[in-house]
Amino acid sequence: MFYDQHLAGDFNNGGVNGPPWSLRLSVTEPEGPFSDPYLGRDDFDQIRVDKIGATDAVFPRPVLATSYDGWQETLLQYNWNVTLEREIIPEWVARAAYVGSASNYGRDGFPLNAAPYIPGNDANGNPLSTTGNTDARRILAPEIGNVTWYTEDRRSNYHSMQLTLIKRFSQGFTFRSAYTWSKALGTYNKDVLP
Repeated sequence: MFYDQHLAGDFNNGGVNGPPWSLRLSVTEPEGPFSDPYLGRDDFDQIRVDKIGATDAVFPRPVLATSYDGWQETLLQYNWNVTLEREIIPEWVARAAYVGSASNYGRDGFPLNAAPYIPGNDANGNPLSTTGNTDARRILAPEIGNVTWYTEDRRSNYHSMQLTLIKRFSQGFTFRSAYTWSKALGTYNKDVLP
């Protein structure tokens, strides 16, 4: 049985790594060239060192937000196995094993202000969904940006049968063959990019 921490320390630093406590700006729209990534933006110069942590500090748009589920548990994982091994003829060994694991209270994040994919192209043949228009496609107001809700209620389990046939080293020759049949189930969400 193994326990893990609730949240990594660097994860919790997200709040202090953004304005108004830090000089940080995420730009996804409009999409400027590498030589001028802030093309079309006029709010970057409003973020100044003297405004860090001030009551009149500027929150450049889009604002990134994180929310936590009110119910938090310590991640718990169980691992178990049993192996049977037997020499079937001299120098040949057969092995059969069952390996399993289960986890409770796993951490996962869900986007609350996702940018739905819009299939197809515009009249000029350009795709309707690009990284340059992510914020414009968000469900809530584009100024809000990415909002992620973190929960610790995920579950998973894994079961496998592992078969191995081994010819021990003799007369300059060894042989090993293995087969695994397994099944994994869980309620973890695939990471969704904002």
